Amino acid sequence: FREEVECVLTVENLTTFHEAAQQRAERPGFAVVYTGGMPSPSWCRVYTLLLQALPTSARVFHWCDLDSGGFRIASHLAALCEASGRRLELHSMFGITILPENGMARGSLRAEELSQIRRICERWGWRHVAADVEAHRLAVEQESMPFSWPGAAP
Repeated sequence: FREEVECVLTVENLTTFHEAAQQRAERPGFAVVYTGGMPSPSWCRVYTLLLQALPTSARVFHWCDLDSGGFRIASHLAALCEASGRRLELHSMFGITILPENGMARGSLRAEELSQIRRICERWGWRHVAADVEAHRLAVEQESMPFSWPGAAP
């Protein structure tokens, strides 16, 4: 790395990645990585190398769609983080009530989706996220959420 990285943020959607890349200069020490949906095996190998190269103090975040597919991606990344001795934190995947009501939800989550999200969140210690998702039962596309950096006010 040319600079000390204090935070890595992976994002699922290309629109959000472009927003982050455009604002990256405002957040020195932050790296943003596009997953392109479910990461490929080669992407995972590179991500593991990135995790191993980070300073021990660096935090690792992921931001994706609020749906079962998004949580499956987050779980996959969390396993890669765990194997590298790191903990994956979720970003902007809870606190739905603070987001503006502008048609972001694409519909209600089905019972089986909620059950899968609950299991994933319990596995990775994201219970507060599961509780929020279950309370609202909304599937939300990442690119419809306002962009923010981890640690920044939404």
